[in-house]
Amino acid sequence: MKKVYLSGKINGLAEDEYKQNFAQAAMDALAFFPDEQVTIVNPAALPAIHNTWADYMLRDLMLLRDCDAIVMLPDWPDSKGARTEHVFAEGMGIEIHYLVRQPELAMTKEGANDREL
Repeated sequence: MKKVYLSGKINGLAEDEYKQNFAQAAMDALAFFPDEQVTIVNPAALPAIHNTWADYMLRDLMLLRDCDAIVMLPDWPDSKGARTEHVFAEGMGIEIHYLVRQPELAMTKEGANDREL
């Protein structure tokens, strides 16, 4: 089973907006891996721990550590946390995919074997 972590902007967005963004990304990620059993790790769906940003990052990096792939939402460059998760995934050799919002959905995989949906 493939574990896929979702990464995107949360801070600075209304709760309903970021939860909707992550919920849509989860559906897109499932569609991108149609021939595989996939478990989505969605940090936006986890209970709030009401601690510091660093506490959230530590929790989320521990979750990401156990994943096979990460899907970067389109707004990830605008998020310090998502940029941190991206660097972590690169360092750990985790498969990285980029969700692109266009008239037709496209998601690409970093590297020589890019795929688009």
